[in-house]
Amino acid sequence: AFPALSLTASIRLPTGASLATDKTLSNEDILGSGATQFTAGMSLEKTWRELTYGLGYNLSFEPNHVTNANRIPGLIHAPIVTIGFRPRNESMITVALAPTFHTQTILNGGAIPDSDKRKLSISAGLMWTIHSHVKLNINLGADMPLPFFAKNVTNELFVRLGMRLGVF
Repeated sequence: AFPALSLTASIRLPTGASLATDKTLSNEDILGSGATQFTAGMSLEKTWRELTYGLGYNLSFEPNHVTNANRIPGLIHAPIVTIGFRPRNESMITVALAPTFHTQTILNGGAIPDSDKRKLSISAGLMWTIHSHVKLNINLGADMPLPFFAKNVTNELFVRLGMRLGVF
């Protein structure tokens, strides 16, 4: 049988530092990002024996990419590898590994040197099915500033809450 294909779209709402007041070009503070972010992605999942394996890719951007803004944060590319298992039919425990690549920030039409970023995110999560087309997700993870890979990032812990809505 073929692997399952999922196409995804998400919107991250601004919760942190505003672009107008952020002087560090990080656009983030302890509360998160101060800009709306759109993400489109796809993933392939295949269950073999009792484990579900997944490969995916996400591309994220902020609305400044489609407007004539003076400051345009870089695109975010994130390939993802996951492994999950079901302790019960209505839940799945997952572990994910995602190297994330941010392209350079553009300011007044030119790329800011050394403004690109790289990080490796590791997370564990629980997905709980509340309806055949509705699943709740909670993930706990860390962005790892590995010396051989990371660039312009710090070690951060994160908690993500989400809802997955199925159309078919």
